[in-house]
Amino acid sequence: MVTMETSMASGIASTYGYSVAGGIPTAEGARIFGYADQTGTCFANGANVLSANRPTSAGGLIHELDAFLEVPPTLTDALTDPDLDTLEILLAAAALVPTLEGLQPLTLFAPDEGAFAALPPGVVDDLQLPQNAATLTTLLQSHAVSASRPSPTLEDGDLLRTLAGTGIAVSDDGSLLLDGVARIGGPDVFLRNG
Repeated sequence: MVTMETSMASGIASTYGYSVAGGIPTAEGARIFGYADQTGTCFANGANVLSANRPTSAGGLIHELDAFLEVPPTLTDALTDPDLDTLEILLAAAALVPTLEGLQPLTLFAPDEGAFAALPPGVVDDLQLPQNAATLTTLLQSHAVSASRPSPTLEDGDLLRTLAGTGIAVSDDGSLLLDGVARIGGPDVFLRNG
């Protein structure tokens, strides 16, 4: 696997290969996250890097991309996806959205509505009860990693340390499996902080 390093000189970032921890800040306050997949193909916020590190006469660098970079949404914006309604409710109940939006960087393995529907009846309601606040917080923190880990960078055998202090084991049986039970089902959504 290729490695990525970040060097800052006069505010110019140069990227080579794997993962830019924390992202590169833009003038708008958003961040660009660069990474390479297992084949060595480089990406920036999901766009393919066609050529990189072309110097300019002013001392900067140009990274040619195959798509426009959009300002990534906040976690609050991303949670407006109807497939994340229950997660949004639980994160609000645990008052974790401000905490997660403040982490640099963040990877959130977000259970969708199908995951919540597979739980026994009443579990989601019980988690929102005041006496279960600590359990809810720990459960949600066990889906969050204080690192930028786009799905193409996850490999069989990885162990990701969560905010709850637990680990998420990654396995690959043709598609990525987390802790032997959860598959990554959709494309990565890049947020301002991860």
